[in-house]
Amino acid sequence: MKIISYYADTVAKARKKAIKELGPEIVLISTQRSFGSKGIKITVALETNTKKESSLKKNNKTNEIYDLGFIEESLKFHRVPESLKSNMIISSKQISTRSAEIMFEKLLNSYFKFNPLQIHKTQNPFILVGPPGHGKTISVAKLVTRARLSGCSVGVINTDSIKVIAYEQIKSLTNILEVPIKNVGKPKNLPNIINAMLQSEGLVFIDTPGLNPYKKKDMDYLKVLIKNSSAEPILVLGADIDANEAAKMAKAFSIVGTKRIISTRLDITSRLGSMLSAAEQGNLALSEISLDSDISSGLTPASSMLLSKMLVETKDTN
Repeated sequence: MKIISYYADTVAKARKKAIKELGPEIVLISTQRSFGSKGIKITVALETNTKKESSLKKNNKTNEIYDLGFIEESLKFHRVPESLKSNMIISSKQISTRSAEIMFEKLLNSYFKFNPLQIHKTQNPFILVGPPGHGKTISVAKLVTRARLSGCSVGVINTDSIKVIAYEQIKSLTNILEVPIKNVGKPKNLPNIINAMLQSEGLVFIDTPGLNPYKKKDMDYLKVLIKNSSAEPILVLGADIDANEAAKMAKAFSIVGTKRIISTRLDITSRLGSMLSAAEQGNLALSEISLDSDISSGLTPASSMLLSKMLVETKDTN
């Protein structure tokens, strides 16, 4: 699957550009305001092998009658854990459709919750949490960029005093976007700083250090951060790790109050099993996914339609 962006004065013109170049099979993923003279940016999804001539006509698995063996084959390819795979296969027998994509879309809606971030509709702070190296700081940067592109006033608080490079990276971005950033070393200082930033900016994202979900000391510290910030914790977890490990981590972070998950590193894995396992076992709503490590590419709101198209794809992309 390819994820491509187009710019134009209006959404309609940008979509027309995309259809002209890629064909009518595109799926509109997101729209956002762009800086400068580019006006509107849309992001569309396209099956990897789709050209002007629809590849769907050549692939009976996506738009024709298919057997249940394909559902099992796809779930196996994506390394969906055995218990979840078995349940989804059983449920698929109760769904009547000619399309594998629609089948997966219905299954995903049955087994998972989808809750993308509506950052323009809230004043509650968000605190991004997770193990080391899974993309919390990059995700904060992407969300801040989205907020600014949407015309929202936003501030950033960094509580990670260890990763100096990561802090300098996000500080450079916030300077460009004219977004205030505060470095907070002690959790007890969070309430006053957050309240002041909420009053001046209206929206706050909090970056945290990478913490080991299996260390009591780390998780106790995270509980203090969450309590003192009064923020919604959102788990950031790479989609390229073992599905069972993802499930264990999601369970551990759910104990401290996480209800949503941002799944990262989908640009370096072809499989969704880890993400689905984490969401199911942690009882987490699928919120956003990262299809590219580049900050400018942003995060993509998770949806059953998008993930169903990804589940149908059973070829390694790397």
